[in-house]
Amino acid sequence: MVGVGYTPEGLDQNTAYYELLQEASFKSSPEPDLTAWLVKRAHRRYGLHTAANTDVTAAWTALRNAGYANDGPVHDPTGVCKMPASGTPSWMGFDGATPKPAVCLDWKAWVHLTAFGSSMAAANTGDSVVGGGGAGAVVPETFTYDLVDIGREVLSQLTIPISLNFSSLLHKPILEAKQIQTMGGLYIQVLTDLDTLLATDQAFLLGSWLESARKIGGNATDCSDTVLGDKLVKCSDFMEWNARAQLTTWHPVDSPTHPTPNPEGPNTQKHVWPGLINDYAKKQWSGLVGDYYAPRVAQYVAQGVADAKAGRTFDTDAMNMRQAKLAYDWQTSFGNDSKYPTMPVGNAVAVSKSLLDKYASYFASCT
Repeated sequence: MVGVGYTPEGLDQNTAYYELLQEASFKSSPEPDLTAWLVKRAHRRYGLHTAANTDVTAAWTALRNAGYANDGPVHDPTGVCKMPASGTPSWMGFDGATPKPAVCLDWKAWVHLTAFGSSMAAANTGDSVVGGGGAGAVVPETFTYDLVDIGREVLSQLTIPISLNFSSLLHKPILEAKQIQTMGGLYIQVLTDLDTLLATDQAFLLGSWLESARKIGGNATDCSDTVLGDKLVKCSDFMEWNARAQLTTWHPVDSPTHPTPNPEGPNTQKHVWPGLINDYAKKQWSGLVGDYYAPRVAQYVAQGVADAKAGRTFDTDAMNMRQAKLAYDWQTSFGNDSKYPTMPVGNAVAVSKSLLDKYASYFASCT
């Protein structure tokens, strides 16, 4: 065989890498300058065909040496979902509370692309920036995708030191309720802001995923033979239930007390847990971050405060029960078609500008 072969799983979130692989079949040699290739690609994506833009060039030159230079594992350990119990954050992350050089470059890229988006909007007469593209949009969706994707990475990297600090508070022999509430509140705030940013682009919406799942079910009503019994009749609900489960516990649980089998023996069971493969298919999607990951942190806060007031150490079994109930309740809240939008909400550039200002102090060392 002559040609290029690749498996796309895990590549869809890296559109530049995906395009580079597909172009390889039409080239006689490897791309000689990836920075130049990325910069040229960005100009083409944003409709800049006549002259180079300094902000776009600066942004993608930075990204070439930061997020787009990362050849790490598929699962990004950014703490957006489960808190890391211990260990060193990823190479891009933070040394304590100080961002590493690669994160600083991503931060600068977000600054430059936000500036470019603002200039594009200002160059038009009274038009608004539409996050999802569409008729009359000033900023193309290809740009808002990149803007949101880079901002998403910056905020998710910021959750690393926050989640580690939060986790360390919960592992103390004597719990301090006020410290847990303060750090947990900060963690929830970053996740809430991340959800707001994700909502501004079509590619990061939970609603689109759930809508597509329900369409597969159609109008059929023969999907009641499940562990949920009569709770499930419509196949559209069945498909949404499974779509929600895949994102959270991978397989649907049959009750909020669904136990994890004990590997030490087939007839014994250990701690309650919301599923056998928790968070395997986690996603940074608007709706999922705001309605599942942030409330999960809130449950950690509630359990930590309760244990602190009772004068005991953090009750992991009780927290597992809280997580199990949260997962079950979220998975079985299907059928509410209007809850999660399928079109972007908000202005991607305006939200980016607001969040850049809000979190600038954490990146003050990025000179």
